[in-house]
Amino acid sequence: MNYSTDNGLFRYKNNKNKYVLLYHSVGSYHFSTKLNNFRKHIKFLSYFSSDFISEYNETNAKIFLTFDDGYVDNYTKVFPVAKYFNQKINIYISTKYIGREFSFSRTKGKYKVLTNKMISEMADSGIVEFGSHSHSHIDLSFVNKSRLSYEIEKSVDIIESITNTKVSTFSFPFNKININAFPILERLGIKYLLTGNQPNFVNSSISIIPRISVDRKSAIFSIFKQLIYSYIK
Repeated sequence: MNYSTDNGLFRYKNNKNKYVLLYHSVGSYHFSTKLNNFRKHIKFLSYFSSDFISEYNETNAKIFLTFDDGYVDNYTKVFPVAKYFNQKINIYISTKYIGREFSFSRTKGKYKVLTNKMISEMADSGIVEFGSHSHSHIDLSFVNKSRLSYEIEKSVDIIESITNTKVSTFSFPFNKININAFPILERLGIKYLLTGNQPNFVNSSISIIPRISVDRKSAIFSIFKQLIYSYIK
């Protein structure tokens, strides 16, 4: 593992020089990345190759854009920008709240979640891949095996029924891993597990991929410098 101290943003840099960015919302919420800033991010990142997480070990792409929870603005704001710049994105959705509103444990308000129609359209576009973020968006680190199995299997079943595509990636809510989940994930054919900046590594056939959180306060230009350096070194 290679650690970088550049502005504190890259607490972990994987040894493949691949950068997996974690967004949530793009828009006007108090935790959202502003749309104008997001456009600037994607415009710059479009000079580098991006891909789906399901291709992580096979692709030469350096950039992977991920979005957790499944906010409606992933369709109304993120999707149009991704299409314009032809950038692939990965969305991890908690399926219980599809077409509904939910707080996602945030302190202010409830937020609209993607509908079945939106998910289907995005999946059919060829630039959006969906992964599981559990069914109910609860902390899975302390639940029993029965509930753990339900949360994962239910979510995967729903996503596959909407997208007609095999789900091969999973993101734990709150980035809190439960090692009892690995046999379940392996049985379902999950190949990639996404975490936060500092992953917990366990023995498993599943590839565990750390991510770099990007929000309205992130020093995004640190990412730009790291990318340029990785190409010229």
